[in-house]
This record gives sequence, structure tokens and C-alpha cells, in this order.
Amino acid sequence: MKPFFSIIIPTYNRASFIGSGIESVLEQAYENWELIIVDDGSTDNTKEVISQYLDSRIQYHYQENQERSAARNKGIHLASGEWICFLDSDDQYLPDHLKNFAAYIEQESPDPSLLLSGHLIKSTTEFTKHPLINTSQNIVKEIWNKFILMNSVCVHHTILEKHQFNEQYRIWEDTHLWSRIAARFPLFQLKTYSCIQMIHNDGSVIQNLDTVSMKNIYKYVCSL
Repeated sequence: MKPFFSIIIPTYNRASFIGSGIESVLEQAYENWELIIVDDGSTDNTKEVISQYLDSRIQYHYQENQERSAARNKGIHLASGEWICFLDSDDQYLPDHLKNFAAYIEQESPDPSLLLSGHLIKSTTEFTKHPLINTSQNIVKEIWNKFILMNSVCVHHTILEKHQFNEQYRIWEDTHLWSRIAARFPLFQLKTYSCIQMIHNDGSVIQNLDTVSMKNIYKYVCSL
């Protein structure tokens, strides 16, 4: 049976985190999914950790290091689901994440679009709710002001066949893509909070923010 959802996890040297992410997918109440893990040249024991999960819905693909945009694009190319979701390898879904998306799609029958869940931010032992996108406002401004977590996104496959991650960017490549998509297709914000962003010092966003400059920002904005 063709999966309704394809979930793409790009990973690089995340052996100590990725097991929790995989388990959060295995614990989904909605079961018609495939999980595509693209290992972007890990040098730790990431492959060994993933190989412990024997579910036939899980696929593992290795590539030489090309950065996460290339890894996500490879996952998109491999995906066979009607709708495509993403999960960063150090984050997690809550059990009703896919179920909520499936219920919304069944009830609303949206055209090809960008769907968003709410997401929680976990720092040490505290959880906070990230602000939802206000669809009555300028959507592109909302995306750039509030930030959309990769884990909260669900996109119809026909959109990602034409609009993918720009592989020249090492940071904000996701915000850039969501802005391009939202300028052309409908965006719907679910009110449920069903995924978790784990904050830690090894996070790629925290590391890359140290190297970003105003020149980088100008390049991102002007290439929309």
C-alpha cells in the first residue's frame, strides 16, 4: 500500500539523538507512513543505531556529506507518499502528529498546500509553545518573523516536486523554501501542538548563527 505520509530525516553524526526521533515516529497513532533517513556522511555510529530498528517502513540511505539541504532534497526524490513531512534527527513527534494532519486533510480536502502544526520548544525540563502563524496577516512576513520548525511542516508532494531546498544555503534554507511556497500556495495552520524542538548546544542552528552575517541575510532576502 502506498504510504499517505513520507517522513524525511536528514542526519549527520546524530547517533546519540536519532533513536528518540525514530521511536517518536514508530509511536505514531496514524500508521500509514514511510520514514526515509538520509545519512549525510556520518562518521559516528549513526548507521548502527538506525539498523536496530527493523520496521519495514524505515529506509536508510547514505550519501557523502553534502549538507542538510541536499539530504532533504534526496529524501524528497525518494519519497512516495501523498504528503511529505520532515523531522530533524535531534527532535521528536508527539504520538498524534500524523493523526492530526490526516484528520485535517480528510475533513477539509485542501488543495496542494503547506500545512503546519504547532510546536513545543524543550529547554532542559521546560516546555514552551512557539507562536502559531497568523494566516490573516502577510504570510511571508509571518514566516520570517516567527520561524517555522521543520518538524511542524506537511507539504503536498506535487509542491516539492517543483520547489525544493536551495543547496547553497547552510542556515535558514527551510525558511527560504517555506516563504517561496507560501507566496504561491495556500498555507493552513493547525492549532494542535504535536512536535518538539529540543534545544541543546550541539544544535546546527545554534552553531551556524555564529557564522551568519548581514551579507548572508541580504542574499537570502533578495533571492526570494
